[in-house]
Amino acid sequence: MDELLLNALENLSEEDLKKLKLKLCYTDYEGKGTISKNQLDKAAHVTDLVQLLIEFYSEDAVDATLYFFDKMCVRDSAARLRKAIEKDYRVKYKEHIKKQYQLIKERNSRRGENVNLSKIYTKLTIISKLRCKKEREHEIMASGWKHAKIMTERARSSVTMNSLFDSDENGQTPQIVVLQGAAGIGKTMTAKKIMLDWASGDVYENRFAYIFYINCREINYGSKSGTVIDLITKNCPDRNVPIKEILFNQEKLLFIIDGFDELRFSFDQKEDSLGTDPRKEMPVEDTLSSLFRKKLLPKSYLIITTRPTALEKLQQCMACSRYAEILGFSEDDRKEYFHKFFGNNIDATKAFDFVKQNEMLFTMCFVPIVCWITCTVMKQQLEAGFIHLSFQEFFADLFYVLEEDEQMKYTVTPNRDAKLLLENYGKSGNYLMLTVRFLFGLLNEEIMKDIEKKIGLKISPKIKPDLLKWVKPKKLSFSSLHDELTYKLEEFHCLYEIQEESFVKSALDHFTEIDIYNYPLTQMDQMVISFFVKSCPTLKSLWLSVCKFGVEDKNEELTPPPAKRLCLQEQAEPNNSPVYLLCQALKDPNRKLKILKLEKCNLTVACYRDLSSALSINQTLRELDLSYNDQGNRGVQDLCKGLKHPNCKHSGWRGVVSQLVVVGLSATCSVPTRPSQNWS
Repeated sequence: MDELLLNALENLSEEDLKKLKLKLCYTDYEGKGTISKNQLDKAAHVTDLVQLLIEFYSEDAVDATLYFFDKMCVRDSAARLRKAIEKDYRVKYKEHIKKQYQLIKERNSRRGENVNLSKIYTKLTIISKLRCKKEREHEIMASGWKHAKIMTERARSSVTMNSLFDSDENGQTPQIVVLQGAAGIGKTMTAKKIMLDWASGDVYENRFAYIFYINCREINYGSKSGTVIDLITKNCPDRNVPIKEILFNQEKLLFIIDGFDELRFSFDQKEDSLGTDPRKEMPVEDTLSSLFRKKLLPKSYLIITTRPTALEKLQQCMACSRYAEILGFSEDDRKEYFHKFFGNNIDATKAFDFVKQNEMLFTMCFVPIVCWITCTVMKQQLEAGFIHLSFQEFFADLFYVLEEDEQMKYTVTPNRDAKLLLENYGKSGNYLMLTVRFLFGLLNEEIMKDIEKKIGLKISPKIKPDLLKWVKPKKLSFSSLHDELTYKLEEFHCLYEIQEESFVKSALDHFTEIDIYNYPLTQMDQMVISFFVKSCPTLKSLWLSVCKFGVEDKNEELTPPPAKRLCLQEQAEPNNSPVYLLCQALKDPNRKLKILKLEKCNLTVACYRDLSSALSINQTLRELDLSYNDQGNRGVQDLCKGLKHPNCKHSGWRGVVSQLVVVGLSATCSVPTRPSQNWS
């Protein structure tokens, strides 16, 4: 301030200095009063007058001096001071912007923890072209080497942030650049990087004197009316903004409008509602529309970021001269991002090589937000000393269920629809098995809360209706075709993963029978079947014919954690039989199962013991078929204990009595026999 005032006053003639002192003595500036003649007389030298101005007007000393210059009509001196004020403030503004954007908060960081934007930012592939929807969808559908090839070709023709306003082949320079891209692709991060790089002198240093950042989401929740000056001053470090000087050179101003698709305005304003005066207060939508349509600050420049879905709406309210699109990370960029994220080559290489093994997951990492999620979870696993293949499916499912946060929405690509995944699941054998299981498991209320707490990611339950619709209309009874059986039994696993009684009841309120024939049942299969006996109020019949219990599952170690947390340990107890969990489910007084068929299932003595315990409590079972099982004396004795229990209400035991007769124990277990019936 001292230097500004000293330079301004030294350029005045002796006569103009005398005029200035007269103005200071007799003219009030914004109610601050006047300086006494005695004080002014003592200020014999210019340096003394500078100090007097600062003491009297404090932080308004420069503005007051400019005001008096205008009153004195010393236009050249006023112009020089105005230019010096603006130049001095620009330095201050750049320092403020650099400080504001240099450190950014990551989503799952602790309070007060920030990361350096320059160190973590990784170059994105940006093309200067407006592509049609079909072309974008074709690119999105590609995966593996096809997608890598497309991204490599795009990267060769990629434009830089510094070249967005370069002249085209006709020598025309665009005033408005629309930067489009899917959510999570890096639009906001790019906008903030432009702010930081400009303040650091790396981009647009000579092209733009000021760049102002306007967050559209904040606009929605801010004041309903205002001026463009309000939008400018919100970026500034203090209220002493030389707005007149800033607006004097409109062609040196750039506004970054970040997140046009977030705005809740219609932008169908009539021409007479638009304004040209930057000081005029208007509804915010009118102010923005006036900027877009070049009615307000017509010589200024704009960068507008948006999702492709809002392009049509944007085109209705402005004429854009250049479109650019952020495509995401090329393969090399993904590798660079991993190294920047982990900060050391060993962990970065280990994580990158692991992710690259999964074609689907690695392809999805072209989206920066997916890359960040992947690195975040991988880092936690590396720190824990454990990486599991099933985490690849976990990452894939996060892609479908992440909810928007205050920074961006996670609609990563247009083909994020979970219904498409479920449709493909039925057509693709079982390679999507774990992915679909995880999808159900992630939507458990406890799991959603746990992930939000530990990773900082909020999961949306919005796709639950799609999952319910996918399961509900199917007839969940199985034929002997092995492939069909595997597929349908897998639906049970998916429902088991969600572990929510209300969801399961809603999904299974339409069927009464489970019929599985000639199938090797793993421990997990048995857990799932037992779960449904307990959870399905309409289930009347369970037929397990020629089934083998306790088969080792080669994929069981890949089973998602939600499924294992309840009963694998209990099932594996040495004294418990393969049908232990099923028998525990039969003891539930709220279950209505009437028919249980365990025909030719090679039941062990321990199985009969557990069945006996269940029969002594169960009040609803009316038919039990144990045909073609070798009970043996011990098995029969255990079973009879349950049948003779005072609480036992069963009748019509087909197979049991005939076997008792064979082993000569009918006198020990005098249970009536009659033909089986069909119970509904």
